[in-house]
Amino acid sequence: MTALAGWTAIHFAWQACIVWATCALFLRACPGAPATLRYRAAYGSLFALALLPIATAAALARAAASPAQAMGWNAVQPAAALAMPAAGGAAGGMPDLGAVLGSAAGVVGWAWLAVAAVLLLRTVGGVWQVRRMVRDAAAPAPAEWMPVLHAAAARLGVRRPVGVRVSTRVSVPTLVGHRAPVLLMPAGASTELSAGELACVFAHELAHVRRGDVLANTAQVVVEAMLWFHPAVRWLSARARIERECRCDADALAAAGGVLPYARALARLEGLRAAPARLALAATGASLPERVRRLAVPGPRTSLRRARAAALGAFAAAALLLTCGARLLVPSTAAALDGGAVFTVFGSDPAGPFTLSVADGRVTGATMSGRPLARTQVEQRGDSVVFLRADGRRSFAARLDARGSLSWAPRPAPNP
Repeated sequence: MTALAGWTAIHFAWQACIVWATCALFLRACPGAPATLRYRAAYGSLFALALLPIATAAALARAAASPAQAMGWNAVQPAAALAMPAAGGAAGGMPDLGAVLGSAAGVVGWAWLAVAAVLLLRTVGGVWQVRRMVRDAAAPAPAEWMPVLHAAAARLGVRRPVGVRVSTRVSVPTLVGHRAPVLLMPAGASTELSAGELACVFAHELAHVRRGDVLANTAQVVVEAMLWFHPAVRWLSARARIERECRCDADALAAAGGVLPYARALARLEGLRAAPARLALAATGASLPERVRRLAVPGPRTSLRRARAAALGAFAAAALLLTCGARLLVPSTAAALDGGAVFTVFGSDPAGPFTLSVADGRVTGATMSGRPLARTQVEQRGDSVVFLRADGRRSFAARLDARGSLSWAPRPAPNP
């Protein structure tokens, strides 16, 4: 189990880099794309990263369960002469990278799962913290706030009831809850925010409610906890939060009466800012300077059709790279998993038949023309197997790669 998790994490290292690079290139190539499309690209990439370990683990487990059929171990094919690697490992005396990774896979798996369990427990603690924040916010909102809230909800088409409470535990407006959303307002909001700024705040938070962003943010926190070890996950998660806030800024801008009042409301909230709970959505979330810059200086716009075509092409290329990489690399590591199968490879040429017994990718025995060979008569060097005569001289060499293909230079028939 730990070896499977370890190899999954090792493969995820290169898989996540492909997804991250694809998303980063798209966002850089289309800075003027609609905020909704940029958010879908970032959040969709993060969601793809969450699915990749599941698909990789399933592929590894399936290949390891039946390597003789899934990996073709019994395929026997004479081929041209082989170039032998240097003794003691790969050519040039370097250690075999596959063997090094295989020995470390168990440790990697334990570390990944252990830290992920701790972070998930912290996430559960965050849920409890959010619920306590709602429970402690007993003070009702001032009556003059409700017409402003209802007017913003009508403009944005939000029909779900949203509760508003005053809390001493938040310093900025914070939205919590998905089924029964509650907007927690700081105690000093009635004196710090004008009526126009309050309308901007309500419009922004109601845009989150309309799009179900609290649930999306919760799923995002879980993905961050599970895939904690890769920087691409943190980058995509941070990018998704920025694009989410920019998307809601665009939705709420119409209700704010212009760019300048809305930017002033954001700046006023920034002065009150403190770190919110990770499972809550604060009105000052993500990068405030970037959000204000996008509002004040929109820059050139990218047409929706062009942006969609660029996104489709970029992510199709990423899918192709991931598929090719999986076909090349996943089968080569399936045999290294704990509990790998034991099997026998049969070969024959004009000099006679021979067999190799293999366990977990290592040769454990051999026969030549029906006679068992001593352990000292078989040497494995990486993927090459050298057969020695009784006097220690080399007889011939064969290559047994991880995909199950056995190849060697055909031996001539013995002299009569």
